[in-house]
Amino acid sequence: MRQAHFDKWAAGQDQQVEARVPELKGPNKERFLQAAKAVFYDAGLNDAEIMSALRTPAFRSAQAQIIVCQAARAKLAEQGLAEKRAQAKQRPAPRMLRPGNGRGYSGGADREVAELSARLTKSGKLKDAAALLSAKRRAARSH
Repeated sequence: MRQAHFDKWAAGQDQQVEARVPELKGPNKERFLQAAKAVFYDAGLNDAEIMSALRTPAFRSAQAQIIVCQAARAKLAEQGLAEKRAQAKQRPAPRMLRPGNGRGYSGGADREVAELSARLTKSGKLKDAAALLSAKRRAARSH
């Protein structure tokens, strides 16, 4: 009689936890449950002690289970952060800009101005001078 009453109460507590913890319904349910089990292992419990603890009201209550779920979330977030750090170490660091390099690449406008200036120097034509002036204006707008 007493066990049946506890089982009924425990089922109600489990339903409350499932309603409040979306990870227990998602595609990563098994991973989440493994993280929750790891929380108990980290506290020094073995499988038999975990099963025994879950048969007591203190551990089986919805509040206690939610605390374990929050710890499992933190554990998974920590693992995810460690994975991201490992991936970041594998990628090369981005090039650093030094002070004074604010202008950087101008999209070829400087090269175009240099070419048109050389052409004007060779030819001396008004058409080349107009093209050079136009290129200089475009280059000024792009900076």
